[in-house]
Amino acid sequence: MPLKILSLALLTMGLLFIFNQNLSAQPPVSLTLGVYQGFTKTYPNLLPQLKKAAASQGINLNYKHNLPANRSLMWAANGNLDGDILRQPFAVEGLPSLVQVNVPLARFEFWVWVLANSHCPPSEAELVNFKPVGLLGIKYFDLVYRHSKVGFEQVTGIPAMAKMLKLGRADYSLAGLRSIEIISKSSGIKFKTCFQRPHISLDGFMYLHVKHQALVPLLEAAFKPLARHQ
Repeated sequence: MPLKILSLALLTMGLLFIFNQNLSAQPPVSLTLGVYQGFTKTYPNLLPQLKKAAASQGINLNYKHNLPANRSLMWAANGNLDGDILRQPFAVEGLPSLVQVNVPLARFEFWVWVLANSHCPPSEAELVNFKPVGLLGIKYFDLVYRHSKVGFEQVTGIPAMAKMLKLGRADYSLAGLRSIEIISKSSGIKFKTCFQRPHISLDGFMYLHVKHQALVPLLEAAFKPLARHQ
């Protein structure tokens, strides 16, 4: 082989090696997701599990913690954040800029809860005659707001929700069992659940802003082993 051709071949191989090395050294794609208030106490293990799973697909998940629920959702919808950590589909109706990562990551089970010294409604059907208090931006509360014959209250944070019940401004609220324990402990107010089952049960999913739609199949593959139906 002539020296010039050999030199050219070696140069080409060297450039290809450098190019491949650069490709393999590319940093992972980074996404910043909103995490609403109370999430880490309710789901203490989920964030590190999701971060580890996403990393297997070259995606680095970062979290913006303790956002008011509505702000987290709206910032994800308008692209200020790359997505929202966990929502049920009803919560994102009317927000076409958010796309679902179609792996159920948690089951939301929302129980009716009242002050410990209050009477529970006689039945779930009778809830229409009792006033609920809910969190602004948490849309599952809409399911009880719309049926109430006596109105409803909305607040921006969990402490205010407990206070509304204590002051008698509302009769009941909805939350998961773990959340009720946390609210009771943090507020110093005792609560109890009503009925023998959760009033509402919904699957929760991660949502990304549509600009990251190409990453959805990668995250679905990463999260499949974590699916709550596994």
